[in-house]
Amino acid sequence: MKRCLFLVLLLSSAFFGYAKHGKDANPTAEDYLQHLAEAVSSLNFQMTFVTMQSDSELRSYLWRKSNVDNQSISHLSVQNGPYWEALKIQNTVYQIGEQGLISVSQGQLQYPLPMTLLTQPTQLQDAYNFVLLGKSRISGRAATKIRIVSNDNSRFTYTLWLDNETGLLLQLLTHDQTGKLREQLQTTSLDIVKDVIPFFKQLDFSRYPALEETPALPIQPSLVSFNWLPVGMNILQLEKKQMGADIGSVLHAVLSDGLSSVSVYIKPIARELPKEGGIDVGADNLFTVQKNQHEITVIGKLPQKSAERLIDGIVFGANSQ
Repeated sequence: MKRCLFLVLLLSSAFFGYAKHGKDANPTAEDYLQHLAEAVSSLNFQMTFVTMQSDSELRSYLWRKSNVDNQSISHLSVQNGPYWEALKIQNTVYQIGEQGLISVSQGQLQYPLPMTLLTQPTQLQDAYNFVLLGKSRISGRAATKIRIVSNDNSRFTYTLWLDNETGLLLQLLTHDQTGKLREQLQTTSLDIVKDVIPFFKQLDFSRYPALEETPALPIQPSLVSFNWLPVGMNILQLEKKQMGADIGSVLHAVLSDGLSSVSVYIKPIARELPKEGGIDVGADNLFTVQKNQHEITVIGKLPQKSAERLIDGIVFGANSQ
């Protein structure tokens, strides 16, 4: 009788693994990441997590998500420090600060959640290689460990742990090219809710009117071009901005591979910069140099050597002044 019970449990376990990962009995890292995206899309959940950048202070967040009347709704709020929260209803994001509703945008919730990784991991395949590292435990939960490495070794390396039961993210570490830990995200609690989370039931949706889709800002290639970009990184925005009387006109480029995002600011100057160089806070770097009578500043999740190479490849257009 005991032997029969053991065989039933063994077959049930094998069937669960087969059903969870489809026909492939040996799921790949890509399979686990796709399961992560499906879990984020389909589950009603609430989690708390903390982030820390190198030597900076610990910051705590609450993230909750439900499907309400066929609408996907997410809420992210900071639990310490200045008041801030963001609400995503379908594809519109509303950001709320101490002064009330301060901005709206189209797209995803912003940092610190790596939303492309969590919702559309296949978009990262041009830029990164996914490596399955095996099983582990995080916060007492069985987890699967995956490493994400840039295909050209020009960006940081990410290691994440996914909950075996739900498929959701438990931990994400960011290491630089020397192996130094630059940033970490750690889930501290995770609850799966069968019904709609009460927070969303009490939400006054009249405060958040639906918005029409806004077109993307135009790319202006006559301003500047980039002879080198990390593999899989694309130009999302390139425009000339007026930054105020004290700064003047600045070229602004936004580059992203879906996981690492970078802003490049280019400003004409009449004299040499008093100082060049960079600083870093966790995985965010700021690097400034002078090139061809322009001050160029690169800000974002890009190692300094890659930022230097990016700047070396900048070619100014006729309308860059």
